[in-house]
Amino acid sequence: MAFKVFPSVNSVGGSSQKYITERTMSGWAHAMAAGNCVLEGYDLSCAGLAISISPGAGAIRGYRVEMDAAYTADLASGWYSIYLQLERDGAGNIASVAAACEQSDDPMPQGPDILPLWRLYAAGGVVAQAYDWRAHS
Repeated sequence: MAFKVFPSVNSVGGSSQKYITERTMSGWAHAMAAGNCVLEGYDLSCAGLAISISPGAGAIRGYRVEMDAAYTADLASGWYSIYLQLERDGAGNIASVAAACEQSDDPMPQGPDILPLWRLYAAGGVVAQAYDWRAHS
């Protein structure tokens, strides 16, 4: 799975991200106005305890973040938070983006470098509850 980050000072995701397109600028402008948000995608599908989050695009701290392949995970029983997080280098530049599926009874992680996607509860061999956090961002 590859991620793209725009704008970038250290080519996270490759040189192709350096091209300015109407879509990139539209997403960037939306991010500047709305803060962290989902622009498209990141839909959830479940089969028993196996989950899949579809490819999508979002904005984190004014950066457009695209996930080009589905994120998959196998859950056990309990609460899960699924989110994207910017990872920074020592100079504070974006080094990468990580998709996280964290099992915890704690609330959804929050912070300026986090884009919450889904909060799930797994029990009885299925995902029993799914809360869509994409609209809360």
